[in-house]
Amino acid sequence: MQSSRFASSWKTFPVVCCVGIALSSRFTLFAQGTVEEGDINGDGIRDISDVISLANFLFLGGPPPAPVDCGDGGVPVEPPSSFERQFYQGLDLDRAAKEEHGPLARIVSTGEHAYDWKAQVGRELLGIDLNRAVRNQYGPDYSLVMTGVHRFDWKAFRAAEPDRYVLPVMLIASDRFFDIDGVAKAVARYRSVLGRVQGFYNARVDGVLHFLQPLVLPTTLTSAQWNALSAQTAQPADRYVLLNQTIQTYEQQLPPAAANLRVVLSIYTGDSAGVWLGAASIGRYAMAPPRATSLDCPATGPLDALCADSAYAVGHELGHTFGLGHTCDEFPGHPDCGKSIMQVGRPPEAILLQREVSILLASGFFHYPY
Repeated sequence: MQSSRFASSWKTFPVVCCVGIALSSRFTLFAQGTVEEGDINGDGIRDISDVISLANFLFLGGPPPAPVDCGDGGVPVEPPSSFERQFYQGLDLDRAAKEEHGPLARIVSTGEHAYDWKAQVGRELLGIDLNRAVRNQYGPDYSLVMTGVHRFDWKAFRAAEPDRYVLPVMLIASDRFFDIDGVAKAVARYRSVLGRVQGFYNARVDGVLHFLQPLVLPTTLTSAQWNALSAQTAQPADRYVLLNQTIQTYEQQLPPAAANLRVVLSIYTGDSAGVWLGAASIGRYAMAPPRATSLDCPATGPLDALCADSAYAVGHELGHTFGLGHTCDEFPGHPDCGKSIMQVGRPPEAILLQREVSILLASGFFHYPY
């Protein structure tokens, strides 16, 4: 059963680098990662444990063998990124206006920003409690969220609904919150970084990692204050001040991340590609500095140094939320440990060791694509 799933998944995500252990003239096994011939379990040593690992794969449904390093420098082909919206529901704003201000009220917009909706009663313009509207229209388990700050970006979201998804969230500095075009551009840039992270994992794991469309959240801190927190993380005692502030801001507005979600946080502070310190993770949260919302990274192909570093920061910290440690600490002596994204390997060339792939599959976040 395991071997058939493995074979069909590589038809979906082809590998351009490596061929595996040739067991006979009739078939060859393929797997991700690069090791020497005969090192079935990818631990850097050829011994009796490799024979046991091969038998476990063939007869007991164990993990597939790690492949032979063919030395051609190629990397797996990354599938296109995808950000899903099906868990975000629209709001009936006219209904909300009437429920709050009476049957004569009607919804009007005084501008293009999300905060520009009003209820008009006669000549009077009144505010609308959109949190109340979400509760009335969808129930108490739903939260009011935004996918941008344009007037059509309000949504209702039940955080318990997605089954093992990654939820990206972009926090907006207070002095940027009314910049509709700037926020939209930052979301697109954030997606360009996240897309390369999703593509990296989907090309190397026997399953699909699902990402939701990024949400945005307002904050009370200015761009200068957020950027100062990033710089402050250079001090060992303050290593986690930026992460802690982002989590606190998130949990003030949305339910704490439950087992069904991994939350990736970043901050929009303007064009801040030079603000890169502070990437970190804890529990179900990963965080990337403002650089992640400031870069236009290509959907495929090589990455420049800034994009590669930003994709590494997100991918590395997200890996921790799935249960991965630092590769050379977890697998000391493995000849390729330094190439892993969980050590210092940068996408798209970074790898995952086969044992790391097994941990990711066990996390439940990599859905079978068939």
